[in-house]
Amino acid sequence: MPGQTGDAGTGVGRSLVPLRPLGLAEVLDAAVTVTRAYPKATLGPSLVVYGGTFALLLGLASLVTAIAYASDSSLVQALEIGAGAAGLTVSSLLGDAGQVAVTALFCTLAAGVVMRALLGRPAGFRDVWRDTRRSFGWACLYALMLMFAGIVPLAGLLLSALLVAVAAVGVYLYVAALVAVAVGTTFLLAQVWLTPSAIVCERIDVIRGIARSWRLTAGNRWRATGQLALAAVIGILLWAAISAGVLSLLGILAQLLGATLSSSVIAGGVAVAVLLGSLMVSTVVTPFLSVVASVAYFDQRMRTEGFDITLTQLRTAGGLRGLPATTTLVGPATPFASPGDRRPPAVPVPAPPRVGAGR
Repeated sequence: MPGQTGDAGTGVGRSLVPLRPLGLAEVLDAAVTVTRAYPKATLGPSLVVYGGTFALLLGLASLVTAIAYASDSSLVQALEIGAGAAGLTVSSLLGDAGQVAVTALFCTLAAGVVMRALLGRPAGFRDVWRDTRRSFGWACLYALMLMFAGIVPLAGLLLSALLVAVAAVGVYLYVAALVAVAVGTTFLLAQVWLTPSAIVCERIDVIRGIARSWRLTAGNRWRATGQLALAAVIGILLWAAISAGVLSLLGILAQLLGATLSSSVIAGGVAVAVLLGSLMVSTVVTPFLSVVASVAYFDQRMRTEGFDITLTQLRTAGGLRGLPATTTLVGPATPFASPGDRRPPAVPVPAPPRVGAGR
């Protein structure tokens, strides 16, 4: 169990993240280790959120289908299908708004989990949420800003598509524009993707968080880009593997039961399989990428600020001695805060026992 082994007498467990600058593969390995050590705080919330969404969409689709085909009138069926499509559209729009909150929630929890992993602390959902909840609003604002920022590369792609239609070498121009937009977007996103961790770990607002992320990556901008690109590739591979598995299983079932099932039932099964595959992908990939970003944040701090040396010196000097098992160091003037904050730490230190007490 995390937190049960480590430095004797310090109250600090063995760190699950190596306290040294990490390589690209080591960042991913540390993220996997943290996710496996604390599945309830990392994968649990995503399972609840996406599982609830899947159940809601499946129930809505089943209700619309049942109402539509309960009547023999083609007009009634068309109206019901149209109403169902409108309902799904509204649900999609609400889902976009909800995705902002969900993304912010995962990023906030991931930063809290990684903080506890660095100290080998238990990381139950309630404990992590207590540590990080004051930063959730700023994380939501960051996620909203990021969503609107995605309009810029989309506009670039639309412009390049327009140029394809009027240029003689349109295909080559489109491919060049696509590559340029992808590389530029990845590069810029990599400079700010540490923002949620900075917001949570340093208790700062979103503007200072963006500036903090930009400064942390100043000397390693292409390294940060490589970390983000590698994490994205891992996410795509996980998505492809899970989706292929679900569709393969559906294909086998269709071959076995195809003779006894109608085309509408098969179409419904495909829709359910796609939703189920999306649920499985989102449940695993989204929180994992959030943990990767948090590990990358601390990796950048180890590289630029010697955070690993700071924490090791505190361990050696007994600066973390006596902390309760559920305590994490979060906020200004702790090892997780920026070095520019010089306010005195507010670390609870138990009072020494009085000599002769109880006599």
